Amino acid sequence: GAQPRVYMQTMKGQAFVEFPTTEAAAACLNALQATPPVMKSATLLATFSTRDSVTTQEDVIRNLQDSSRVLLVHVVNMLYPVDIDMLHHIFSKYGSVEKIVSFSKDPNAYQAMLQFDNPQHATNALRALDNQNIYNDCNTIKVQYSTFTELTVRYNNQKKKK
Repeated sequence: GAQPRVYMQTMKGQAFVEFPTTEAAAACLNALQATPPVMKSATLLATFSTRDSVTTQEDVIRNLQDSSRVLLVHVVNMLYPVDIDMLHHIFSKYGSVEKIVSFSKDPNAYQAMLQFDNPQHATNALRALDNQNIYNDCNTIKVQYSTFTELTVRYNNQKKKK
């Protein structure tokens, strides 16, 4: 039969699986709930989603590549410091970076939003840099489109740059 579609959200520790039929999804869910799988000492939980279908990163890219010029960037597995100037250097290879704002919601990752001069440059950077390491085997860049259409920078410092 048809293969299920899978969308992994590794940053959230979640995955979505879309089956060809509701019956196939129910059969899989029943099997997983009867014998929950264990991965790295953690029991995986399975449930039905409120979504009707899986939206993959490629679907998001296709939908936003013509309109979004703001990217959300996480640098994970950090062994070396990261700053705005470093991100500007890395991302400007794919187009003109107009603004950068960094923020801290996760102590284990460096987070920033970058605004390009046009959506094509943002898409080029996303496709080239997502899941790439800044250094060998560490400082991994995770890139996704932001829901913001414009970044507001009120002042320049080490966390914000115009």
